[in-house]
Amino acid sequence: MNQREFADKLLPMKQLIFRYALGLVARRDEAEDITQDIYERLWERRDELNGVSNLQGYVLGAVRNLCLDRIKRRRRFDERVEEMRHEERVSRQPEGFDLRELVARITATLPERQQMALHLRDVEGREMAEVAAMMEVDEPTARVTLSRARKKLREEMQKIMSYGV
Repeated sequence: MNQREFADKLLPMKQLIFRYALGLVARRDEAEDITQDIYERLWERRDELNGVSNLQGYVLGAVRNLCLDRIKRRRRFDERVEEMRHEERVSRQPEGFDLRELVARITATLPERQQMALHLRDVEGREMAEVAAMMEVDEPTARVTLSRARKKLREEMQKIMSYGV
């Protein structure tokens, strides 16, 4: 196929190729790139195109394959980016610390009443009235004890988590 035949047979398909690519990749700039890439590939294979009986079907098949390749590549890229973000979030935690272990260690340093209030309310999920009854104090006292325990836990966690930052 010479340049004149190529222009006569394939250039009129430009809008069809573009619309088909846009429908598959859903990005205008990428559809434009695919259209350009298809024309480059077709030009490189112009000698093989003489034997193709359904030229439009051949071209649209090539567009579909190229779009699918681009979509797969984009997914792999997105997965790698997400994996890197996950690794970054994980790496922000102090090395060698399991979060549950860390919370348990800090909780163990609290006074016994604060440990009890924290356990009953946050671990067992009991109501404040129940917590107060089990601690044998009035409800406002139980709330203050729980608040102090949470505050101490939060402060210690922040110290450890921000160490070296």
